[in-house]
Amino acid sequence: MGCSNLASADPDIRSLLDQVISVLKILAGLRGSYCPNKLETMSASEVTAYIKAQEPTKAKTLEAMRSLLLEVEPKLEQTIAWKSAMFKYNDKFVVGLCAHKAHLSFSLPSSELLSTFTEDLAVFVVSKNSFQFADDQVLPKKLVSKLVKARLKEIREKS
Repeated sequence: MGCSNLASADPDIRSLLDQVISVLKILAGLRGSYCPNKLETMSASEVTAYIKAQEPTKAKTLEAMRSLLLEVEPKLEQTIAWKSAMFKYNDKFVVGLCAHKAHLSFSLPSSELLSTFTEDLAVFVVSKNSFQFADDQVLPKKLVSKLVKARLKEIREKS
């Protein structure tokens, strides 16, 4: 099938090709280095492609976490930044999810804010701006809600 026939391709094939293209865009971004002036933002469909590109256990957990985040705050916008699925509110980063080889991570762009949740995060491996969780573990709604609401409050106070 030539390129000119692609638009008339079977819808299932076209959908698969769109997913492959999205994954290729994500993989191309993985080779680059972090540069805040060149953050590539992508739509919810490309976050879907990012999730689907993970192994099945991680993908299932990431999809459940995404649903949970959107349940906690339906106005969150989805994007890809820093090689992670990120969620924004009023163009400010709220939280992020990232798949790693042996775990998943949940990030807050505010290390100051994350440090206020020491007790809540005692069972996790915590770094400056994120914490690790098992690839088959959906975080508790209560914890996710506390983190998201605290970050939204911080964003509103700084605006």
